[in-house]
Amino acid sequence: MGYGFSEEAFRRGLDLGVEMVGCDAGSMDPGPYHLGTATPFVSAQAARRDLALMLEGAVHNKVPLIIGSAGGGGADPQFAWTRDMALEIAHEKDLSFRLATIGAEPTKAFLKAKTAAGKTAPLGPIADLTDETIDASRHDGR
Repeated sequence: MGYGFSEEAFRRGLDLGVEMVGCDAGSMDPGPYHLGTATPFVSAQAARRDLALMLEGAVHNKVPLIIGSAGGGGADPQFAWTRDMALEIAHEKDLSFRLATIGAEPTKAFLKAKTAAGKTAPLGPIADLTDETIDASRHDGR
């Protein structure tokens, strides 16, 4: 979401009949900065354009819109950014729908418990996750 897609192709797809509209709002890996700071890596204007088209298409076709990795990485601030944008679009365009959200950002306590239970492992040649590393992370003050 926010990378853009052809409106014509999207509408043609809707016209063929769909059961849902789906979008992985994740990335092609813009690097650790945006994931670590929980900031979007696409512009609000680009994300809003894509989200408005998808939301209108889903509502008008009476099918669900499902967005994964909201806001880029799915961290709580990115998640809230996407949710708030969807609600603003709905208000502006007088769209009515039910909204369900599933947050997936783990808390520091959760990560520490998993580390203590031996349920974490590094991806690649890096050090194991430690409580000190978890505590030093900038995001998630919980």
